Amino acid sequence: MLNEVRIWGKELICDICSENQWYKSSLKTEYQSEENINEYNEEIRYVFECKKCGNCRIFGMVSNENDVDDVNMTISPISEK
Repeated sequence: MLNEVRIWGKELICDICSENQWYKSSLKTEYQSEENINEYNEEIRYVFECKKCGNCRIFGMVSNENDVDDVNMTISPISEK
């Protein structure tokens, strides 16, 4: 059986090399709002890396802040491939 990744009911195919085998990891995004520096948030996102060519896909917004240029943001891996 193939190790297929399915996103929204469809198989995830690499748009670079057409492979369907992926490493999956997670990123934690931590940020402080410029308007309220005491407001601290964190979000988790999934990252898929193509096993053949290394192309990466991340799903979902990295942050829900309106202007990420005005946010003190740190992105770090939280799980291994």
